[in-house]
Amino acid sequence: MLIGMRWHWLIVGLLSGSTAAQQSQISPPLSVGIVSDSSGSMRSKIDKSREAVAQLFKTISPQDEFFLIQSSNRPVLVSGFTASTEEILNRLSSMQSEGRSALLDAIYMALHQVKKARNPRKALLVISDGANNSSRYREGEIKSLTREADVPVYAIGIYESFALRGRTTEELFGPDLLHGIAERSGAHHFAVETWAELPDVIAKLGTDLRAAQH
Repeated sequence: MLIGMRWHWLIVGLLSGSTAAQQSQISPPLSVGIVSDSSGSMRSKIDKSREAVAQLFKTISPQDEFFLIQSSNRPVLVSGFTASTEEILNRLSSMQSEGRSALLDAIYMALHQVKKARNPRKALLVISDGANNSSRYREGEIKSLTREADVPVYAIGIYESFALRGRTTEELFGPDLLHGIAERSGAHHFAVETWAELPDVIAKLGTDLRAAQH
């Protein structure tokens, strides 16, 4: 009986993977801007951030394109639009977690960069703990801009457990910041505290990106 159940779940897994691959092949191509937070508060979380992108790239189609913005003391466009996921991953692997967080400024930059997309279906992905303490732009301004841009801003919040969270005010209110921006744009905020949560979050994100009508 146990062997039979193992075969059952193996077949289900294979079929699920096949379905996901087929969806990425038949869906219209995507242009996705990634904002990766590498500020000092991400020091213990940045490996999860890199892994989230690596897992997302397993679900894409060859026609998809991406750009990468690093958020720390100030936003930096690390890579313009490219279909090379290897280039994006290499850039992520060289990022060091340090400095303050200009996260809202980074999202502002991303909203302008995404206008250069070659594909009509566009989205932004912010990977951060939501801490922001060095931006010129305010939360209300960014929320208004996301609404005007008509581009969904998805967020993967990389957090410590609640008992350890909130060492600074910015980290304490980080989840609310990310949730508010994502919700205002018509997208979703996914919270991640443990490595085990990543696969399910990436699966949901991939489905959302393919289903988005933007």
